[in-house]
Amino acid sequence: MKDKKSFGLFIAEKRREQNLTQKELAEKLYVTKTAVSKWERGVTYPDITLISELCAVLKVDEHEMIAESDDGKYRRMRTDAKKYRRISDIYFYGLCAAYALSLVICFICNLAVDKTLSWFFIVLCALITAFTLFPSVSRFLRRYKLLVVVLSFTAALILLLLSCCLTLRGSWFFIAATSVLLGLTCVFLPIFIAVYPVHKKVKRHAPIICIAADFALLLAVLASCLHAQPQTFLRAAAVSFYALAPIVLCAAVVCYTRINAYFKSAVLSAVCGVAVFFADVTINKIFAYDNYEIAINLLDWSNRYINGNIHLIILVCALIAAAVLTALGIKKALSRR
Repeated sequence: MKDKKSFGLFIAEKRREQNLTQKELAEKLYVTKTAVSKWERGVTYPDITLISELCAVLKVDEHEMIAESDDGKYRRMRTDAKKYRRISDIYFYGLCAAYALSLVICFICNLAVDKTLSWFFIVLCALITAFTLFPSVSRFLRRYKLLVVVLSFTAALILLLLSCCLTLRGSWFFIAATSVLLGLTCVFLPIFIAVYPVHKKVKRHAPIICIAADFALLLAVLASCLHAQPQTFLRAAAVSFYALAPIVLCAAVVCYTRINAYFKSAVLSAVCGVAVFFADVTINKIFAYDNYEIAINLLDWSNRYINGNIHLIILVCALIAAAVLTALGIKKALSRR
């Protein structure tokens, strides 16, 4: 009869055989490095829901792993794991049956009421979209689950938008599709680069790559909205570029400079303050409102001066923060010497 210690040593040995670090094993299982460390030190057992995935990553069968810890507690965990798999199967196949039944009912109703298939295709695409999340296509995968779920959901959602647009005879498909791609890219592209194995240069330039992808998709959204007004599109693109330029500059400072964190924070603070202060002027120049000027009077907060006053206060606060951070950065640099 073996205890948690021997079980932990078994996991550590198999992990090393696969040339994995604790961090890499944790990333593959979507747990923390601390959790893996506790398993290997014999502090805790893995959760029952992770057993199958852990065996797959370590390339051992469940019987071999169970044999390494056959005490009473782990036997109960093995029983619980079987119950979990049984419940998971019932959930998966039950939902599949419910989807299929609802699809058949909608098919019959659409034919009976309209004598043709019209809105049925919207229902079909909606159910496909739902299936990519619940119960999820990840059931059929062992690796890259998040990536495949997000990609399959995106494809299904775009297909749903297309079916709605064609059924309703709309002209908004490209606006909706590019907006969906922009939103999902903003959220998941940084996660994919951080979680999945990619070239070191990609990881190093990840912030710039993500911003460039977001900007390209933002231009696609603007083009789909303003394709009939090229002059307005160019102005909107210029405004978008102005908005993203400080972000690109800040990302470059963070990624590529070797100054200490205080100096980096000082640059970020100053850049953001200046960008906010000149935002109104720049946008009005882009849209050719030549009569606009920065109106500042801290003794007068009427409509004419309120924007200028607020922007000035933001700029002053940002520059003061930058000065304080610079002083702290100098102090830290001198203390190291």
